[in-house]
Amino acid sequence: MPRHFLDFTNRRVLLAGAVRITLAGIAGLIPIAALLLSASGLPGGGQDVNLAWNSPLLALSNFLSAITSYFTLIDVVLFAPILLIIVEARSHQKIRVHAGLLVSAAFLLVLSMIAPRHAMGTGWISWRFPIMTLLAGAAAICPFPAAVGPTRRWLVATAATAVFLRTIIVAALWWQGSQDATAVKRALADLPPHSKVLPVANQSPQRADWRHASRYFFWNQDTIRHLPTLATPDAAAFLPTLFTAIGKQPLVVKGDFRDISVAEGNLISVGALSCESLKSVYLPFAPYLANWRQRFDYVLVVNADYPDEYVGAKVPADLIKVSGTGFAALYLIDKTVQPSQLDENTQCPSPESLGDE
Repeated sequence: MPRHFLDFTNRRVLLAGAVRITLAGIAGLIPIAALLLSASGLPGGGQDVNLAWNSPLLALSNFLSAITSYFTLIDVVLFAPILLIIVEARSHQKIRVHAGLLVSAAFLLVLSMIAPRHAMGTGWISWRFPIMTLLAGAAAICPFPAAVGPTRRWLVATAATAVFLRTIIVAALWWQGSQDATAVKRALADLPPHSKVLPVANQSPQRADWRHASRYFFWNQDTIRHLPTLATPDAAAFLPTLFTAIGKQPLVVKGDFRDISVAEGNLISVGALSCESLKSVYLPFAPYLANWRQRFDYVLVVNADYPDEYVGAKVPADLIKVSGTGFAALYLIDKTVQPSQLDENTQCPSPESLGDE
């Protein structure tokens, strides 16, 4: 797109830009055309549209997702120096802007506000555009382009410090998170091959402390939801929450396993194994919970070093602990226990108290 705003009134420049955009668009359409012509199934094929939109609060968090990661305060503090440089450059009329990229950033910003959150089995659609908006905007703006000497060095040092410090913090959290993955692998060490494993989590009402901050990012979205699926490559086990959506993933669930599988699953609270009120809430999108004692061999609990917000540290009486590594715990389902022998003293939430959770 044109570099200068005046070029938008020049037909020749606009035509040249349109040709470049068209060629780039054709290149992007080639793999889509190949998919349409060759794939046996397409993403979202056969599904209802099922549009879900952002509430005002989600729209705000959607917009802030461009700069927030694990610690919102740290993200804002480290973003502030870059923003201040831009504001200072603008106030002194010492800023260079690429008009075409700025228009692109504005277009992406509008998309981030009007795009649905979910559609046709695909989630978090609108959350992808704010990041694109920020990157396009950063590419469009050059503050103090003529700066030299100490001023230039200070600008580069300030921006680089903010960027690399944030990168180091995120890298440290990822290293921290790898320890949770290792804990899952250790807990699965005694799992017999070809077992059927039910993954659940201790859903904590509060964020983990700084030692386990990697487990949640951006307004309490958990990052641990897919760690139990390590049971499939590491122990040849079956889990009901493997991604197997037709047209999205190459995995296909075969035979009787289809009845205890969902195409795109998430972790549910361990409380659903004890409380009918919780179980009824989860059943619409976790139908494998029905008759779970007969359908599965083992239960894998993650985030086990924190109490669950509904049942604390309690698990059903027919679960026998096989291994535990702090973060992860593996339980064998004792199928010899009769329902009449199960402990019914768990303090379960009432359906009314759960509301729309």
